[in-house]
Amino acid sequence: MHNFRHEKCKEIERSLLAGSPLRTIAVQWSVSKTALIRHKEHVSATLAKAAEKQEEARGDRLLKQLLDLQNRTLALLTEAEQNGDRRTRLGAIREARSNLELIGRFLGELRGGKVNVNLVSVSIDEATGRRLAETYLSRHKAGILEAGNAE
Repeated sequence: MHNFRHEKCKEIERSLLAGSPLRTIAVQWSVSKTALIRHKEHVSATLAKAAEKQEEARGDRLLKQLLDLQNRTLALLTEAEQNGDRRTRLGAIREARSNLELIGRFLGELRGGKVNVNLVSVSIDEATGRRLAETYLSRHKAGILEAGNAE
């Protein structure tokens, strides 16, 4: 358990993070070098956790943008099919394929090489689409966590 208490704790942490010598900090703030070593380990671990959470949130935002892009592409594909617009339909199919490949790479499911994707046009309502995406994402994240724990 970490229990570092000092009225100038924030200033001490700034000095630790700036890489100031422990001896200098200890003298300046009348703190033992041993306490500073323990506190530095705690601060480093806390910063690492915060950075990991930030990176995870960034990844979640990027995945959401990719999924939104794919949804818009599929909406254009549906519209082109309804209008009989072959050129736009083929372009939307190419983009949907490219989006799927990018999403797969982002999620770590694709590793280089060639990718064959068969697209099937299926009409579903928005609520069903959201449930499918949420189910997929929750299962995928659970698989990542299990794989990470196995290592």
